[in-house]
Amino acid sequence: MMARICGTMSHGTVTMLVAALIGLCAMPGETVESDRAALTRRSEADDSTEKKANRRTREGATLEAELGEFREAGERIRFYLRDDTTSFMALENLALDRVSRVLDESTSPRTWSVSGVITEYRSSNYLLVTRASLKARASRGTNVTPRN
Repeated sequence: MMARICGTMSHGTVTMLVAALIGLCAMPGETVESDRAALTRRSEADDSTEKKANRRTREGATLEAELGEFREAGERIRFYLRDDTTSFMALENLALDRVSRVLDESTSPRTWSVSGVITEYRSSNYLLVTRASLKARASRGTNVTPRN
């Protein structure tokens, strides 16, 4: 068969075909190496994603009188625990409506004591607030003794 192909093609065309086939044969080695690098990067990304997933709070977990702060996040409200590294998007309900009204009245950060239930949806946590009470601010001059 090779003789028939060689008979119908010129010597230059056969040489180019052979060179192209050799080039194609060499490419899988490069692809394998790049695939290995891609798999390593993907594996490292999966490890990072797994670590993030491990930090998620499981469905049904509860918060009981946790101190933190509510902050607006676009059209929604997010609750940040006092450590400021853990936060939950709050689900809309009557308790959150009351929190929202307080946030609208005052722009200064306020500390809240919050109880609620954690839910999960698409690998993210949400907080269904069951109770939110505003903590009293320390008043100025608390160390001052009253005059008689």
